[in-house]
Amino acid sequence: MRVAHSADHISTLVKKIHSSNKQALKNGSLQKQLVIANTGVGTVGIANLFKVPGASASILETITTYAYPSTDDFLRRHDVTVPDGTSYSCFERAQSLALASWRRAAILTAGQTPIGVGMTGSIITVDDDGNPRLLRGGHRADLVIYTSETEFKSYRLDMQPGLRDRDSEETLCGNFLVTGIYDALMGTNEIAHIHMEQLLAGDQGRIDIEKALANKLEPTGLRDEPKATPAVPPPTQTEPEATPCCAFVATHSNRA
Repeated sequence: MRVAHSADHISTLVKKIHSSNKQALKNGSLQKQLVIANTGVGTVGIANLFKVPGASASILETITTYAYPSTDDFLRRHDVTVPDGTSYSCFERAQSLALASWRRAAILTAGQTPIGVGMTGSIITVDDDGNPRLLRGGHRADLVIYTSETEFKSYRLDMQPGLRDRDSEETLCGNFLVTGIYDALMGTNEIAHIHMEQLLAGDQGRIDIEKALANKLEPTGLRDEPKATPAVPPPTQTEPEATPCCAFVATHSNRA
């Protein structure tokens, strides 16, 4: 099954996020209001959250701590520490940003439910001559969402190097951010089949959806690995085998 274009789907998820909060306000129940901190990756997803009317019901603040000193300062101001030498693009850093975001949201929200989102990642870059430069540590994104000060959900996206340009990787990471926020806020407790399929919008190649879902709770078990493709397809083959292009892993109901 080829992956469909996801722009409309992502917009639908955003509408559902905002609508659920507007409905909560009408019903007199608590709204789930977010502070989002990212280190650059995921900015397309943040923009998509603002494209749909009603963002004020869901989003308290967004901050992009692009430079290392900015990240350090944001964590320090909210009493979050990480061990010296921790990478600025890893699960631990995303977790620390999410916790700091939750604490910031707890300050800003007025009696509503604070939600803290933290995202880090590494996507393709170019050298001084404009040539793509593959990253030694892999092309990936880590997303952590705190739903209370002690409970969070974490998500990981691994992308196969060389399949996309920078814009395509950033779009994929943006879709990843929106999908994760939807999953955490709406309490689905799983990434539905259609969400996984639509996340990979406009991608080169296909992904084994069922394998992804079957392994989604394995924190290290799902990565982007190319399949061997025969040089000459068999005569009966109407469509060449495609290379799995990325992996999406969700780990739920963790406690800090």
